[in-house]
Amino acid sequence: MASAASVDANSANQLTTCEKPLGTASVVEADPSAMAYLAAAGLPSPTPMLRIMMTDSNCFRVIDQAAVAPGRRPPPVRWSVTPNILQSNPNAGGVSAGGFLGNVTGQRWMNGLGGSISVKDAQTALFVADGRTGEQIASVQGSATATDFGVSFISRSGLNSVGAFGNTPEGKVIMAAYGDAFNKMVAQLQAREPAPRVANARRAR
Repeated sequence: MASAASVDANSANQLTTCEKPLGTASVVEADPSAMAYLAAAGLPSPTPMLRIMMTDSNCFRVIDQAAVAPGRRPPPVRWSVTPNILQSNPNAGGVSAGGFLGNVTGQRWMNGLGGSISVKDAQTALFVADGRTGEQIASVQGSATATDFGVSFISRSGLNSVGAFGNTPEGKVIMAAYGDAFNKMVAQLQAREPAPRVANARRAR
């Protein structure tokens, strides 16, 4: 599974964008354990959020097979994407709020402020299967850390305010972790694409 150092959700990371779609894709609901965790945290299914990422990036033509009119055959799906949550730590550490702000901003007067910051982190995964055979062809891991003072993962359509995921620090950091995994997934699928053929130049007579 591809992985890398976690991103800081406070840094307003950008989604990867594509000049043209790589192909068609659909999102499969996360497994029951991931759905149960999200429900316990007051968060919905990540499926709508991932569909927005996929569409907004212009990297995929998203197929919603449930929305196909009766009697119509849906377009063939090249990839099916299944999200999962590997880890979500709501309190991975804590520091003085005033000291944190004073060190970051250089305003030492803030060091006297009270309160605390709960650092949150999350690790997510996206599994990609061939839409025709069901064979898993790629898996990526995304991770993010954030603080209660605000997190965001910005896309062109304002993804940082997607529903319940934008309402809580934990929801935002999970969203950022999915964004990190999404970018890695796009890179993996782009690497699998065959290089464009270059026609042989005509020999000069």
